[in-house]
This record gives sequence, C-alpha cells and structure tokens, in this order.
Amino acid sequence: MEGCISQVDLLIGDITGSDIGFLKKEMTASNFGKLLDSAKDEDIALGIFTMVFINK
Repeated sequence: MEGCISQVDLLIGDITGSDIGFLKKEMTASNFGKLLDSAKDEDIALGIFTMVFINK
C-alpha cells in the first residue's frame, strides 16, 4: 500500500522523539491528529485504512 502515515497521523515520535518502552516512535498516537497540507490522496487513504483496521 502506498502513502505515508506520518502525513496524517500524529505519531508517538512526534510527541516524544523516541520510543516509550515497548511503544515504538512509528506507532500512531492520534488518527488524523496531524493532517498536513502536503498530504496526498494516498496518504489520506492510508490514514483511513489504518484507523479502521487498527481499531477493529
């Protein structure tokens, strides 16, 4: 799947800059918490996909 989740989701690394124990800095802290103006359609699609399937 194409897209860059860091264009739409706020990641743990955006808040702390590093891992927190077993929580990796690449993990989502907030879905659509950082929707950038530069986000492409495939980034938004990945954000929707991630939001639906991680929370299921």
